[in-house]
Formats: sequence, C-alpha cells, structure tokens
Amino acid sequence: MKIHPKRLYGPELIAKVKMSAKLRKAALVLRCGYAKVIPRTGRVLPDYEAFYTSLIEAKREQEQATGFAQQCSNDLKAFTNYERRLRDAYAKSKNQGP
Repeated sequence: MKIHPKRLYGPELIAKVKMSAKLRKAALVLRCGYAKVIPRTGRVLPDYEAFYTSLIEAKREQEQATGFAQQCSNDLKAFTNYERRLRDAYAKSKNQGP
C-alpha cells in the first residue's frame, strides 16, 4: 500500500477523501498519511483514530468557514439595504424641499 509522506489536513484531506471514495478504508487512511508502526514487529498499520479526528476537525473548519461566509454575505445585504433606504430617504427629503 502506498503511504503519503506527510499527513493531510483540512481542505487537502477532505479533497483526498472525496477523490478516493472507492478505496478500502485502510488504503484511504494510509494514502492520507495516517500510519502507525507497531514497535515490536515494525508492522505498519492505519491510524484510524488520528485520521477520523483530523477529518472531523477539517469538516468542522469547513462548516465554520461556510457559516462565516454566509454571515458576511448576510451582513453585506443588510448594509446594502440600509444604504439604499438612506439614499431613498435623502432623495425624498430633497424632493419635498422647504
């Protein structure tokens, strides 16, 4: 099995998991760089615990980023609406005159 030279994290990990959906879980974990060596035997095994912990963290970060982007978009829409109402009110007050 091919073991990635470094552990993947964040968006790289999520992308690799999506690309390699048809692989067996052990192969996927090793290809993402999550391996551990048994000291007595020298045998290389998939490190499922570290892999799934990193995957959960990456998905949480992705959801937070998506939520933050959505919040920014909502704030921008609210500001734009407020700005439009101010312009309309100013134009209306100018048209009414003294």
